[in-house]
Amino acid sequence: PQAYIEYEACLALIKVQEHLSRSGYGLIIWDAYRPFSVTKILWDLAPEANKELTYANPKMGSIHNRGCAVDVTLCDINNGSELDMPSDFDDNTDKARPEYNQLTEEIISRREVLRDAFESNGFIRDEYEWWHFNWKNWKKFEVLDIPFTDLP
Repeated sequence: PQAYIEYEACLALIKVQEHLSRSGYGLIIWDAYRPFSVTKILWDLAPEANKELTYANPKMGSIHNRGCAVDVTLCDINNGSELDMPSDFDDNTDKARPEYNQLTEEIISRREVLRDAFESNGFIRDEYEWWHFNWKNWKKFEVLDIPFTDLP
């Protein structure tokens, strides 16, 4: 599996990993660049309930379509094992919210270490998903619809 992201965001993502490694953490990237056509399919298949909160409206394209968003979690840098975090990826419950605190201190601490690493390196935390971060300069990039098969 490969993840694609705009070059300047990629350079910042390397700094995020360096920041995290000082605490013994590594990154697992769940999602990054996503072709516009995939965003359209997801939107069309999404249930109407909470659609606007859960899925990017293709009218505007998503930050993922610009190669400037990443969905991530933490792993142990020594063995690559995924660590317990507030929820699974794409969880639509309150646990996904960055301010949700009915969690162990250890999980809250990991979530804050992740947030701090991203925010101190130019990314903006999503208000609905603890795992989603947007590159600060995302507005200067175009919505892309390059199929993964056409990427190096």
